[in-house]
Amino acid sequence: MLFLSGYDLDRRFYEKSDFGSLHQVLFTTPPMQVEICFWELGWLGITVKNYENNEQILHILLEPNQELEKDSAFRELRDLLQINTYK
Repeated sequence: MLFLSGYDLDRRFYEKSDFGSLHQVLFTTPPMQVEICFWELGWLGITVKNYENNEQILHILLEPNQELEKDSAFRELRDLLQINTYK
């Protein structure tokens, strides 16, 4: 099980965006910043950046009908966080 201890967590809500209302979850821990976007119309976005060197580590944008890919994207994010948690 992955616990996000040591991360700063922020949530945001935007009533109007490209794909309907947007719920964002952002969390950071040096040197990573993670942004997960859940849109009202079913789109999902996941972005992971190294903010020390501005490198984009992961960037995924999935359409509403890509349910299997969404599961895979969250597994990829989980694996990435576990790797960086134990460094």
